[in-house]
Amino acid sequence: MTNNCADLTRCYTLYLNAAQILRDGVAGAIVGLGVYKGNSAVLLAKLGRQHERQVYLFDTFSGFDECDLRGVDSGTRMNFLDTSISTVQGLVGTDGVTYVAGFFPESISGFNLPERIAIAHIDCDLYEPMKAGLECLSEALCRRRSSIARLLFRLFGRARHGQ
Repeated sequence: MTNNCADLTRCYTLYLNAAQILRDGVAGAIVGLGVYKGNSAVLLAKLGRQHERQVYLFDTFSGFDECDLRGVDSGTRMNFLDTSISTVQGLVGTDGVTYVAGFFPESISGFNLPERIAIAHIDCDLYEPMKAGLECLSEALCRRRSSIARLLFRLFGRARHGQ
């Protein structure tokens, strides 16, 4: 994939793990939080279509929000600005995919999470959105007694900050 110079190993690992979860029959939808240009999302959408699962993608679709550049991320520059929802839809498609644009977790207010989530792929790159995603999805998963077989996420440099 050359869309945003995705790490092929990371994409392949995501695909293999997600495919196995779905082959194992874990019930539920697929949720992605942090989409950027859609390289991971296109893999999840492909699997969702193959296994008749709805995919929900949450992102600003316009890069980092300034309100997240505080605390451990205060020195982070604005990033991922070279994307849009139409760019992602062009790569991922719209069949079986629900796009939820906006600042997370506010974008989820008034939106009903699926009853069950089989896969949650969280890749926000910043502490506050990552924390909000984990809190929001974990609460929903526990409340609904859903199965989450694999929660994939990246926390760049958080260990050195004690987070």
